Amino acid sequence: LTGVACGAGQKAPSAIVGPRAVLSVWDASTPATWTFDGASWTPLVGAVPGGQPHDSEWPMATLGNQVVLFGGSTGNETWSFDGASWTELQVMNPPPPCSFGGCIVATLGTRVVLLTNGQTYAFDGAGWTHVVATPPTQGVFAAAGLGDRVVIFDGANTWTFDRASWTQVMTPGPQPVRTNFSMATLGRSVVLFGGVTCGMACPPFNDTWNFDGAGWTQVMTPTAPPGRGGFGLTALGDQLVLFGGSDGYFTGFTTDYNDTWAFDGVDWRPIVTENAPPKAGGTSVVIATLP
Repeated sequence: LTGVACGAGQKAPSAIVGPRAVLSVWDASTPATWTFDGASWTPLVGAVPGGQPHDSEWPMATLGNQVVLFGGSTGNETWSFDGASWTELQVMNPPPPCSFGGCIVATLGTRVVLLTNGQTYAFDGAGWTHVVATPPTQGVFAAAGLGDRVVIFDGANTWTFDRASWTQVMTPGPQPVRTNFSMATLGRSVVLFGGVTCGMACPPFNDTWNFDGAGWTQVMTPTAPPGRGGFGLTALGDQLVLFGGSDGYFTGFTTDYNDTWAFDGVDWRPIVTENAPPKAGGTSVVIATLP
């Protein structure tokens, strides 16, 4: 795996056997962690970090055989999900709480990399280490792991992180400039989908882009989900899974989605499920993969 959605979000755990996409949802009626096995969603009712409402800014990423979440009631707790329940980890040197729109995680080998408050941190399963300042980004950005690097894109600029320092990629990114897109790793590429550029005044994007480590290329897919921002995107086996989002991010949510799509590197296809997590209701969705 390794990617997260932009901006605020809901998060999730996974299933007991085989890889699952993980989505942890709090709503007033049924707090639950949902898992998706490629065909159907299953709720673990009551299984949410801390057992209480949680901030939609909490990002998640895969680490070994668990999903790691950063956030919590104090804003800088670290939680893990093993497929059945969440456990708060007693970690060393926790980073400061996330700032709005600026708390993003991605998996890099045996580390989870966290970008928050203009700084880059790494988590090894026991504690957090401050590594270096994060490059200046404009607006909300997304991150995903690619081989031995983490890739971030802020809607205009692309940067890569090699465990020690950041390097700007001096090639054009997806056009037009956008925000509230999502990215995830598929094979040897980072895939970007969707986003918005000017709120309700403009339709959201439904285009797909690949980053191969050197530059971006648009993928001209025969089919695509409706344009949206604030959705979840994660790897599941040899495909990506997209869930949720809204077509009116920022200025008035006209349509909130709780549909599920799969991308195989060539085309998108809808996945019809009898059961699905609730619509995000104006917040973004963050999902991760449990191996």
